[in-house]
Amino acid sequence: MIIIDTREASKSQTIYNSLVKLVGQENVRAENMPVDYRILGFKGEFFIERKAVLDFVGSWQNGRIFEQFNTLSLLQEELKATSLLLIEGSLHLPVKFRRWKKESVMGLLASTVFSWSFKTVCVPSQQYTILFLASLNKLVGKIEKEIHPVEVKPKALTLDEQARRIIESFPDVGPNLALRLLEHFSTPLSVINNVEKWDEVEGIGEKIKEKAIQVLNHKFKRGE
Repeated sequence: MIIIDTREASKSQTIYNSLVKLVGQENVRAENMPVDYRILGFKGEFFIERKAVLDFVGSWQNGRIFEQFNTLSLLQEELKATSLLLIEGSLHLPVKFRRWKKESVMGLLASTVFSWSFKTVCVPSQQYTILFLASLNKLVGKIEKEIHPVEVKPKALTLDEQARRIIESFPDVGPNLALRLLEHFSTPLSVINNVEKWDEVEGIGEKIKEKAIQVLNHKFKRGE
């Protein structure tokens, strides 16, 4: 059984319709889920987050990807399933269109594989995503019992994790930079109050510092 998140089914109708043709309407359904796909059979259960390669590198930059990574890890730990990050598209695209260095793209991929317990799969195009999902569905086999929607309770964060989360919310600040900032300035409040001194920390350049200053000095206007 392939279960597709309703938002994913709406924005990726080609994938939804193609899977229906390949595995049958009775084996595909759409439900509200915390990830894009859930594949369930008597041989196993998989939770899958699909990321276009440009979205993959972009999400690393703005920090949004870590929430998705945490969800994949939580599903794997609590439900004893297998979580997958499916990266779709040529890894050369960020180099060609976003002026990324090849080493930087590979660094993000290596960091993902090294730092997180879920599996990472790369496919060259949407067509291969469809074939991969259909093939995985065939391997896990059919399941007869009723399938209920997945509900994931948010993970209780420690105070250290909450502090990191605050600092990681700044543009271009990932977990490693957040950790260095906190180790240097001791508290989240001190990190924010000393934003002008961020370049004292290894790995923090003028661009990151200026973006943080811009956020902190932004005059809030509702709706913007």
